[in-house]
Amino acid sequence: MSLLSYQDNSLFEKTITLIDSCFPGIKDLAENCNKIGIRWQDNSKPFCILNAQQRLLAHLGAIDFPLIINGKSYCFLALHAICTQLEHRNQGHFHSLMQEALKFSDLHYAGCFLFTESPNLYTRFGFRTILEYKFKWHRQSMPSRASFPVKILNFKEKEDVDFLISLLKRRIPISKRFGITNEVNVSIFNLYGKELYYSEELDLILRYIIEENTVVIYDIISTHYCAIDDILKKFNLASYSQITFCFQPDQWEIPKTVLAEAYEDPCKFMLRTQMNFNYPFMVPTTSRC
Repeated sequence: MSLLSYQDNSLFEKTITLIDSCFPGIKDLAENCNKIGIRWQDNSKPFCILNAQQRLLAHLGAIDFPLIINGKSYCFLALHAICTQLEHRNQGHFHSLMQEALKFSDLHYAGCFLFTESPNLYTRFGFRTILEYKFKWHRQSMPSRASFPVKILNFKEKEDVDFLISLLKRRIPISKRFGITNEVNVSIFNLYGKELYYSEELDLILRYIIEENTVVIYDIISTHYCAIDDILKKFNLASYSQITFCFQPDQWEIPKTVLAEAYEDPCKFMLRTQMNFNYPFMVPTTSRC
């Protein structure tokens, strides 16, 4: 068992096949992202257990995550795609991989985190479940007769993909309470195939949906901050009075009337660090792994 390298192409094929058997659809997503130049193996460090015949028995992936927490920069390690061949479970492989990854994390990072539907598996390793919050804002709607030009980015168009990648590299953190900087690959994996809207006037990409007459904003990809009312106006959303933010909207000129509401999700955010979090926040959904 060790931290290996994807310079061995056969290791990646073994890894992505095992991961797909536990998390169906991941292999197709990785192949689609690879076609646009975003390679899984460029971002994830593989901790692996192989037998004498070089068969992959278990895997744990680790990704560097540059974070902004309360306005300060940190580097965390995100653990993901933790899985074991079905016939080799309950043999200590999971425990061994976790111990190895946490030793690596303790040497090089401010902490580590993961998302899981089985939080009880990780508390013994020092992880704690962090309650996340969505942020809801009831505003006065401002219907507008004007219609502003908005482009939907197309993942099949190289020009659109190159522009998205460029903006992700240059983006400001969506929140200074808990935000991500200089991260591309995980964002592309989460955004691939989703509708992304671009305003040339604001030079800003918005990821949102309309749900039960509410604008649910998942991400704002930009090199500058601006007022959320301006964003809603330029994306032709000013007529909506109910807005939900899937991140702490502390940088977007939001009134203090925004309400934090506990986000109940089967997939829990777990954190292992000495740092304390005594304020509501949410890990942006486009930055989860």
